[in-house]
Amino acid sequence: MDSSDQSLHDIYTTNSQEWCEKYVKLMGDKEKRENELIQALESLENDVKNLTAEVQQLKQDNEMLTIQLQIVKNEKELHIEEHASSSSKWQKEKRKLIKKYDEDKKQLKKIIQQIQLDYEKSQKNLDEVYNKNKFREQTWKNKLEIREEELYKVIADKDKTIMKLKEALKQYEEKPDNKGLSNTIIKKIAKKKLKIKRPKSFANLDAPLSTRHTKRDSSSNDISDLITNIEKEQDELRQKLYDFRDSSYANYLEAEIQKNEDRLRNIKISRNSPSRLRVMDL
Repeated sequence: MDSSDQSLHDIYTTNSQEWCEKYVKLMGDKEKRENELIQALESLENDVKNLTAEVQQLKQDNEMLTIQLQIVKNEKELHIEEHASSSSKWQKEKRKLIKKYDEDKKQLKKIIQQIQLDYEKSQKNLDEVYNKNKFREQTWKNKLEIREEELYKVIADKDKTIMKLKEALKQYEEKPDNKGLSNTIIKKIAKKKLKIKRPKSFANLDAPLSTRHTKRDSSSNDISDLITNIEKEQDELRQKLYDFRDSSYANYLEAEIQKNEDRLRNIKISRNSPSRLRVMDL
């Protein structure tokens, strides 16, 4: 070989070695890459499987959520319907109560108006009765005052009669010889009738005082009759006291009854023991 061929041979040899090294290196890299690719593919397959499983789980969850959502929607619709029904019921009840309230209000208004009318009418009647009773009260007051004056006169006449009886009894005690005269005086006084002018309005209230008559001749019997008559007068005074129990005259009648009781007690003592007869302060 000449030098040029040798040179070419060297170049070729050198290039061949380089190319072989590169090829070997390339093939080694290829296997490595293939292994890496295989690993990558396996990893991707695993990822795909995992993702597929996750997708399946998500689909199941989605279906479950869809079912739950539908249930919630159904419950919501049912609740809305129930609320609407309840609201309609309450609205109806509310309108009913408002109507009843208005009717009761009108009825109460009528009742109040009627009560006011009745009150005014009752007040008017009360005023009429008050005025009428006031007039009657004044009338009866005047009549009672007149009657009181008349009874004062009767009491005064009776006091005079009792004084005369006392004088007659005293004469009988001091001068037994004047027995006939004393008996005559006692009989005369006992037969005396007290006349009382009675108004018609007091016809049921005023009973005439008991007349004091006696036919006996003895002073003892005359005194007994006098006691009987005074006792009758006591009963009549008590009846008058009952009739006049609501007037100021009642106190006077009570005092008069007490005086008569004192007189009866003294007269009874005098009848049992003439020497003990004394003048009574009337």
